[in-house]
Amino acid sequence: MNIPYLYDAGALIAIDNNDRRMWARHSLALEDGRSIRVPSVVVMAAGLGAVIWTSGPSDVRTLIDAQGVKRSPVVRTV
Repeated sequence: MNIPYLYDAGALIAIDNNDRRMWARHSLALEDGRSIRVPSVVVMAAGLGAVIWTSGPSDVRTLIDAQGVKRSPVVRTV
């Protein structure tokens, strides 16, 4: 069973800051064939200009598109 990885804003911040540990996790997830998802609210916040990371909102969209990350609706909160 392939359980997808769900990246929150913190994961995107780590990637944006070029965190080696996060890039290693990301690479292993891709090698394992895992689906990587980002909650649609994080993508929407980037589109609205909520800059919670060091780059601009368009950089987050570019990162998501370039890595083949799928947008995922938030269906349940814990």
